[in-house]
Amino acid sequence: MHKRDINLFFEKATGFVARREAPDARSWRRFAKDSLNKQWVYVLSFSDDVCAWGTASGNGERLIKTGMLQKRFVGKYDRRVDYCMLRLIYRPPDITVFEFNCDARVSEQELRSRIWSSSVKGPCVVGIPCTDRDSMSRTIFGWFKKTAHWGESLQADRGLFSEFFEEYFLAKLTHPSRSASFYYGDCTEPGFLDRTLKRADLVGAVERILGVDFAARDRRDETLNSQS
Repeated sequence: MHKRDINLFFEKATGFVARREAPDARSWRRFAKDSLNKQWVYVLSFSDDVCAWGTASGNGERLIKTGMLQKRFVGKYDRRVDYCMLRLIYRPPDITVFEFNCDARVSEQELRSRIWSSSVKGPCVVGIPCTDRDSMSRTIFGWFKKTAHWGESLQADRGLFSEFFEEYFLAKLTHPSRSASFYYGDCTEPGFLDRTLKRADLVGAVERILGVDFAARDRRDETLNSQS
């Protein structure tokens, strides 16, 4: 499915009000603040044929949490490691936002149901061969390891990132302080790897490989202060 088909689908969906491009965090926050409906579907187009979509509501911070509008991560978001790899495989995505005057999740799920059978809870993506959420990430990581960016990264960073990817990001391990598993989005929530899991050694490698920033803020500030 081409990105123009996805865009046309949402423009024709019930409750569609307006379409807007979101080139940066500031313009998106301004648009979200002025919105009367506070219901959106966003489409991230990494190429004409590789796209992902999701929903945001209220103040629109869920789009910020994708990590595609700013380098600094906030909160947690399940697919942003995948998005960061896709950005380095292809390009920074074109971000198109569709405003609705009803629950935007209805249209989001309708598009997904057209791509996946009812028995499969597939991710909201097109153009990535996969059978489920984990196989999507593994396919993207396989592509990512063929890029010049990966090849030019430090061998130590590649090893630590691979450990992060296999043993934490996809592992669904038991949370160290709660009787529940932690998932994809927890792994890059600021402070989770270094404070909660005590794996500060992974943070720098993941940041350098993906070109992002998600270390706990006070730890980063202390590091900067010690260098000044």
